[in-house]
Amino acid sequence: MQDAWEQAFALMADHGQMGACEIVASGMQKSPPEKPEQYRQWELLADCLNAVADASRTKH
Repeated sequence: MQDAWEQAFALMADHGQMGACEIVASGMQKSPPEKPEQYRQWELLADCLNAVADASRTKH
């Protein structure tokens, strides 16, 4: 899971939060049905990006 976080932050650093979300969504859509592990990797990145988005909306 640590690797997924590092990848998610690298995507956000390179493309911004919205760009990273677009890349992950595209990857999920393009994952072939016969390769569920590939889809799961994109899903982990999406989970990380969603957690970042949720945290950024939370007021302390």
